[in-house]
Amino acid sequence: MKNEKNVLQDIELVRNAAQSNQLSLVKTPQVEAALSRLNSYFSTTETQTIILCAAICFCFEENESVIEYKNLATFFDVSTMKLLLHSADFERLKELGLLAKPQEGFRPPRLRRFQGESQMAFSIDKETMQCVLQNKALDLNKKAPEMDAVAFCSEVARMVEMRERCERSTDELCDDILELEEKQKNLKFVKDAKLLLGQVCDRAFYYYACKDFLQRGHSSLEDTLTDIFDSAQSLRTAKSMMDGEHPLISAKLLEFERKGSLSDATVTLGEKGRELFLAENAALFEKVQCDENFINPDDIVEKRLVFADAFAGQLDELRDCLAQENFEKIQARLEQKKMGGGMAILFYGTSGTGKTESALQLAKATGRGIYCVDIASTKSAWFGDSEKAVRKIFSKYRAVCQSAQKAQKPIPILLFNEADAVFGARTTFNSSMSKTENAMQNILLEELEKIQGILIATTNLPQNIDSAFGRRFLFKLKFEMPDQSVRAAIWKDKLDWLCDDDALGLAKNYSFSGGLIENVARKAEIYQSLRGAIPSAEVLNEYCGQESEPIFCERALFS
Repeated sequence: MKNEKNVLQDIELVRNAAQSNQLSLVKTPQVEAALSRLNSYFSTTETQTIILCAAICFCFEENESVIEYKNLATFFDVSTMKLLLHSADFERLKELGLLAKPQEGFRPPRLRRFQGESQMAFSIDKETMQCVLQNKALDLNKKAPEMDAVAFCSEVARMVEMRERCERSTDELCDDILELEEKQKNLKFVKDAKLLLGQVCDRAFYYYACKDFLQRGHSSLEDTLTDIFDSAQSLRTAKSMMDGEHPLISAKLLEFERKGSLSDATVTLGEKGRELFLAENAALFEKVQCDENFINPDDIVEKRLVFADAFAGQLDELRDCLAQENFEKIQARLEQKKMGGGMAILFYGTSGTGKTESALQLAKATGRGIYCVDIASTKSAWFGDSEKAVRKIFSKYRAVCQSAQKAQKPIPILLFNEADAVFGARTTFNSSMSKTENAMQNILLEELEKIQGILIATTNLPQNIDSAFGRRFLFKLKFEMPDQSVRAAIWKDKLDWLCDDDALGLAKNYSFSGGLIENVARKAEIYQSLRGAIPSAEVLNEYCGQESEPIFCERALFS
């Protein structure tokens, strides 16, 4: 749009005609023509144009970014209450995007005196000011830029961080968040959060925790409470969270990562919280979840494992089941038959027979990552925390699986090494420790029953595993001590310079597991590296003798 007259000149004419005239104008032909042009330019009524012209001139003349209602009332020579009778005109100007909330960085100190006083002030929209100054047409149909969940939470975080700097109350912060939610009302993340959390202050905490989750995986409970809430509300919220009664905790949007004193406690997104926040951000989610307990398939070193033919056939069949194309078909068929599509697998047998390595090689061969369970993390001195830790393991695993599926990658394997430590027989002793152990096992039984992914548990002590877990393992593979022919094949595989007779001789003389044979092979490689020659038969026998000492001997340990 091209204007015949300069917009600033028209604004000045209207402003001068309105001063001390109680929201009316001293009309002249020039003033009426300017008013008509400005009504068309701003798409406003006469009263709205008068208010806007006075406000724009105030910004220029007083060099203020924030206009208080009482200043305009003085200009028009009316009471503040009479000016407030025109609140519908002010709201319309805000709807048009011509007026905005006070700019936080320029809020004068007098506006901080009491809660809600900032509602008695406003500022001129920056784009409007630029168009006026440059005599350009306004875009009154402009919409707030659409955000995704990450951008939305980042904007909330900015508001929270501004709260302390501008000495603003929790209620004022919540007003800003409500306004942002209204602007982004079509964002699914906002819709879902509002359905789950009725209080805007609870949503503020959740949004802020989402930002922390992406940056460092957790939030300090004390710091987050201080950043968002006034002191009294902060203490009430802390107690409600510690007691597990707060909606954020009970709805599984948040969970404690570490519990203890308020200063030590940290929270992170719970299963529902991650699902809500990261639904549209699978790639970011994958980065967060791939922590030190996650092994990518590319990071697994490929190895050839040697087993008896019959047992190797069982592993091959399992590998075929876990191949992505086959696994999807199997899952679909089992679910169609209402049998559950998950696979729980038990590898049991003597130490050193290749249980953990077989799990790794299955993952490598099928393009799957491994999510390793830290058994020690499930044993907590805090009452009830062990059960939460177990649930957290499975909730994290489900989240990793969802991320993989959205990225169209094979879901990972959940690996429990030394599973007897958590799958052990239930006790009947009436002690808090026994109750905790039994509660953990009940959760494990429940999770195994409904698992939709792939779980592999390994144990050297199958006799210590509770029988209730037995039927929940679909495949149960026993890793036997290798017989003489297999041992000879392992010797040849590990030390390819051995002749057949020497490999067979070592296999006859030493009833070693594959793990112990690898120990000897590693020593032989070290010898060759240091001396530049392969070790003699005498040296190899010496190394084997060291592995045969009673403290290491398989027969002594597992007879």
